Amino acid sequence: MAALLALAKMRDLDAVPHVLPLWENKNQRVKVQAIQFLGWSRDERAVIPLGEVLEATAAHYPNDHLISDTAAEALGKLGRKESLPHLERAAGYGVQRAREAVGTMLTVLEENPARRLNITFTLYWLVRRSNKNTEEWVMGASMTPAQEIAKLPLWRAWWDKHKKDFKVLKSQEEAINESIQAN
Repeated sequence: MAALLALAKMRDLDAVPHVLPLWENKNQRVKVQAIQFLGWSRDERAVIPLGEVLEATAAHYPNDHLISDTAAEALGKLGRKESLPHLERAAGYGVQRAREAVGTMLTVLEENPARRLNITFTLYWLVRRSNKNTEEWVMGASMTPAQEIAKLPLWRAWWDKHKKDFKVLKSQEEAINESIQAN
């Protein structure tokens, strides 16, 4: 644990491959520290392993809640579009930090809009799959990167208003089928 703290203080991203296997450690404190380090790293190599950790523990939530919540929080800090499916599945099991991680991803995007990677599209389908109604400003033709970035404050306001009772209810396939039938 002391080594992980030292690596984090040194901001040593070269350590990420060495930290990845530590989430399998038998000591829960070491696991948590390793998962937190991976979230801090914002290294894309951590998405799949963190997603696997989250999915392995989310089904047993609230048992292993510390691991589930820490993994969800770390995935949110990574701010990668690829994190969303893991977070969505975990939210379905009631993992509190999985819902909060969507807000963290918005914060990452606000701080560094260049990382947006079609986030508006992703958020749109996340809303379409949830227990919340889409708003008119959400629906729109494909946008330029500048238009997507300009919508980040709207997404932040929407999320802050709805995050408390937000739930993912449908698969992406179900939402797309409903959309096709409506049109």
